[in-house]
Amino acid sequence: MFVLPGPLTSRPRLGTRRLVQSNFSRIVGALSEEVTSWMLEARRRAAALLRTQLVLVEEWSEQHLHLVMPALVKVHSWHNETPLSSTVPGLGMGALRLAFEHLSR
Repeated sequence: MFVLPGPLTSRPRLGTRRLVQSNFSRIVGALSEEVTSWMLEARRRAAALLRTQLVLVEEWSEQHLHLVMPALVKVHSWHNETPLSSTVPGLGMGALRLAFEHLSR
């Protein structure tokens, strides 16, 4: 079962999803960079926003995985800090697994 992030309790309305889909390409690069930031609070906020954005853009996220996946892999490979997957539930290896499953279809 998939748990929706933040204030979402059900699938967002079509207008909301379309608005985010049309603007996602403008912010995905910056979010991917912030997820690998040296500042922990910036990483947490960027990860939470990225997770919500990925839920809203749904299958349109495929075209941006070349930006998101390296950032998630880099964050997961850090061993000397608290893993980001423990600070933002659902982001990290779970997101990687879902992305790879989706790509293999």
